[in-house]
This record gives sequence, C-alpha cells and structure tokens, in this order.
Amino acid sequence: MSADGPPADESLAERLLADRLLVARRGLAALNATADVRIQLQRRLIAICDAIKTPGADSARCAKRLELFLAELDRAGADGA
Repeated sequence: MSADGPPADESLAERLLADRLLVARRGLAALNATADVRIQLQRRLIAICDAIKTPGADSARCAKRLELFLAELDRAGADGA
C-alpha cells in the first residue's frame, strides 16, 4: 500500500464496479419495456448507487446486488423482445 492512494486491488475493484454500473445504465437506457418496468428497474439501480456511495459500504455486497440487477435487466430485455 502506498501513501499516495488506495491499494491497487481496491482501485481495480472500484474500476470494475464502475464499469458494471455503466453497463447497467446503458442497458436500462436501451431497454424496450413498459414504463412500470423501467421505473422499477431505475429505482433499483438508484438504490444500488446510493448504497455504493454510503461510507463504510460493503463493496462485495454492492457488487452482488449489481450483478443480480444486471441479471434481472437481462430477463426484462428478453421478456420485452
């Protein structure tokens, strides 16, 4: 660990989480679903983002929630296709 910043593995984990959040946002934007489904998914994504920003947040739990969200987003896309 350097005095200049977080450990490299923590920084990598944060970058991976940020990449997955971007995938979620883009997937939600491209989703062809009813307004009710889109609103529900948008609220879930906002809740996940808020949890990530909370001081002392468990990054592994946040990542798990995000992966579950992405799976549900995929199912919603398949149902709407």
